[in-house]
Amino acid sequence: MATTTIHKFSVDDVVFVVTVPAVVRAGSKFSTMADVSHAELRVASEVVKLGMVSGAAVRFIRKSLGFTAKQLAELLSRGPETVSHWETGATPVDRLAWAALASLVSERLGEASTTLKTLEAAAHPPRHPRVIELSP
Repeated sequence: MATTTIHKFSVDDVVFVVTVPAVVRAGSKFSTMADVSHAELRVASEVVKLGMVSGAAVRFIRKSLGFTAKQLAELLSRGPETVSHWETGATPVDRLAWAALASLVSERLGEASTTLKTLEAAAHPPRHPRVIELSP
């Protein structure tokens, strides 16, 4: 029987529950950083698919991709203060920047980019449940 751990990630008011492979050593169960990082990317992908465009979502996705705010700003040809304003909710998230983040997440997961669907979901986000469970 495979050993797993449950990890919960919150973005805005939604909790994502992800089952992650684990190992047992000296009686303790833990997941590797690589497995937890992959789980974070899977959550980021769901956030994008759900059209959850918000500052908290940008921050979560940026961190799941391993970027600092400054690195993301440089990639998007923006100032670091712009990324900060998005993440704090001071200004709305630019939809084209959102699409670029979505493409980066898809690329990291080895998925096909779905830029059109990403832009449509960002323009008209569907309602989503408060708890979303992702299967392994």
